[in-house]
Amino acid sequence: MKTKTTKPELSRLLQVATTMPELPHYPDRERRFHIQNSQAAAWLAAQPDLQQWLFNACAWRHLIVFDSATRTWRGSGTLSTPPG
Repeated sequence: MKTKTTKPELSRLLQVATTMPELPHYPDRERRFHIQNSQAAAWLAAQPDLQQWLFNACAWRHLIVFDSATRTWRGSGTLSTPPG
C-alpha cells in the first residue's frame, strides 16, 4: 500500500478530469437528485487512477482493512486518524 499522495501526484491523478466528455449530472430535474443517476459522476468513478487514489486514501486512513486470513478487504467500522 502506498503512503499519502503528495500534492503534485494528486494534481496528476486529477488531471484525468480535464478530459471528461460532456455528460449530464442532473438530467431529470422533475425527480429528486441522486448521485447514482449522474453520468458525469459515473465517468469520474470509472477512471482507474481515481479508483486507485480513493482505495489508497481509504486504506491509508484505516477506513478499510485487509484480512490476511481471508485475503479480503472490509470496512474498519470506525473513523480513525492516519499514522504519523
